[in-house]
Amino acid sequence: PCDQRCSEPSGGKVCVSGRVFGFADLVTQGADKAAPVAKAEGLKVSLYEPLAYFTNPAAVPIGGAEIYNAEGCFIIKDVIVPAMNSLIAVVEDDKETPPRYVRAGLGLTASATQNVTEVQMPAVTPTLAEGWGAGLLAKGAIIHRFLDDKGAPVSGVVPTSNGQPAANVLYLDDTAKAVDGAATATGSLGLAITPEVPLGGQSGTKQGCTIPTLATGSAPNSFFIITWTVSGC
Repeated sequence: PCDQRCSEPSGGKVCVSGRVFGFADLVTQGADKAAPVAKAEGLKVSLYEPLAYFTNPAAVPIGGAEIYNAEGCFIIKDVIVPAMNSLIAVVEDDKETPPRYVRAGLGLTASATQNVTEVQMPAVTPTLAEGWGAGLLAKGAIIHRFLDDKGAPVSGVVPTSNGQPAANVLYLDDTAKAVDGAATATGSLGLAITPEVPLGGQSGTKQGCTIPTLATGSAPNSFFIITWTVSGC
């Protein structure tokens, strides 16, 4: 569905490409069946240096491009990769007020010698964000996604922050559109939301499983979607 292709990296500059999908569709149906977010004026994917994104709400992106077709495709060329070899990709709406989609970011591993392709960007509508909890977006939150090494969701995981159970965790139900108020760990989609997460070591715990610790946090007025690979269960 995407007819624009990345050129080979050159001069320390790389290309980032992929597609944008509705968040709930993407996590419940997968990219093969999910509905893409179609081209519309002002809808774009922006790239940020991670530290700037988390510490400066007015940070200037280091690259970006609008969705260019009905299949949700985007391509960002001539990206200079930050020294820490990672990028934050964010779906943004520069045209409409209120925006059609709220800021929702995804962490990407990058290097100066390899393009980042086939990125699956999740887009979150204001209605969806409000359904998760009033005021949640303003606070900023991490959306935890726990998957096994084959990409299947892992239930029964409790998010942790700096080695302790994370505070005020919300667990999404099997539609990804609402919070399961009775849940005490991830459900069938392996999803949880934690608001106002300070920068630090974020992970999760489930008996018999190994879950890596990632150095990250949340930023006000945005969601940050992070995937952990759970092994050994």
